[in-house]
Amino acid sequence: MKEPDVGPTRPLAYAIGGTIHYGDRTIDVGEEVQFLTVTDDGVAFVREPLRGQPGAKPLWFTDGSTVERIGTTYGSPARGYTVEAADTGSLLMVRPSFVVIDTSTGLPIHRDSASYGGTDVVVLSVHDDAIYWVDPADTPCELADFYRECLRYRWVVRYDVAADSIARWTWARYDEDLRSRPRTIVGEDRGTPPVPGTFPMDPVFDRQGTDLIARYYDGAGEFTLREARTGEPIRLRVPSGATEATRFEFSQWLDDDHLVLFAYTSFGSELADEGDIFVCALSTGNCRLELQGQPGTAYQLPSLD
Repeated sequence: MKEPDVGPTRPLAYAIGGTIHYGDRTIDVGEEVQFLTVTDDGVAFVREPLRGQPGAKPLWFTDGSTVERIGTTYGSPARGYTVEAADTGSLLMVRPSFVVIDTSTGLPIHRDSASYGGTDVVVLSVHDDAIYWVDPADTPCELADFYRECLRYRWVVRYDVAADSIARWTWARYDEDLRSRPRTIVGEDRGTPPVPGTFPMDPVFDRQGTDLIARYYDGAGEFTLREARTGEPIRLRVPSGATEATRFEFSQWLDDDHLVLFAYTSFGSELADEGDIFVCALSTGNCRLELQGQPGTAYQLPSLD
């Protein structure tokens, strides 16, 4: 059987306390890690102690050997941080000021103090050549749910990295681009049939025996997740007896075929909690236990948005 073309590979990354584990390397960063995300070059993270209120926090980066400050982000462990990493390549998008950082150099390649990077912006996806988002303050709502919460705004904003330009795109054009990319999963919205271009609820998997069943985060309903490029349904399974965990959340891509899931047992747990780490191959549907959780050990992992 021919092995799938998996593209560039990233090491598994997670933190325990003030130690970042990046592949076979461990980096002591001195203080507890509150947040981390991964590019092809290393790990970006926030390490300041909990202060209870959202505010400016230094953004740090390590390639596994050195630690350097590369910018400033905002947020808190409870609310999250305004940093998104590209699925492949070296780019980080940092808000609320719209700053794009190239982690291969540690330098910003774009900086814009306009509202494009505001905290209310919904970042749809970050890629090595483009960043997509919606700004509710600047975009009319086109489709709302029963509670008048907007499900789809009229257009998408696209930042072109090579041209260093920003433009409005239609949802159809964005959808076409998205479905040409690796490391991209698409799902269905609550509507039947699903409406193209709507914001998906955060998908998770619930374990039934050895099968992982995709659901909305609040547990309301099952649906099918698909690989964007092929349209093939994603069906994952874990070895019998490998874990007592009942819920699995997306964490990070290792390559085009392998992604990391964080497994836990209590509903509503955060990623920085006790649990097991699995690596799953989309081509086979098989998941292997990579790291078994230990009582009293809390992990901090990247999170796929």
